[in-house]
Amino acid sequence: MTKRALGGLIAVSLAFASGGFGQGITTSAISGFVTNKQGAAVGGATVTVVHEPTAARTTVTTRENGQFNLSGLRVGGPYTVTATLSGFQP
Repeated sequence: MTKRALGGLIAVSLAFASGGFGQGITTSAISGFVTNKQGAAVGGATVTVVHEPTAARTTVTTRENGQFNLSGLRVGGPYTVTATLSGFQP
């Protein structure tokens, strides 16, 4: 079986929530979609987010429509975001 690539790894709409104008918010969130090269949704992919300064790692599985949401992340970055799924190249 030929391996297919996860089209640019992740077509992600990154939504970083931080700070919050003094509201006492002390976590961040990232959400987006995982698609293949053809733009089709990739459900069941594992998305891993690593907060580079601390190496804190969080994972989530994409929904059937390729969507994922991660909250409760450390504030600030940088972050490394990767998606993996058997049969696909990361």
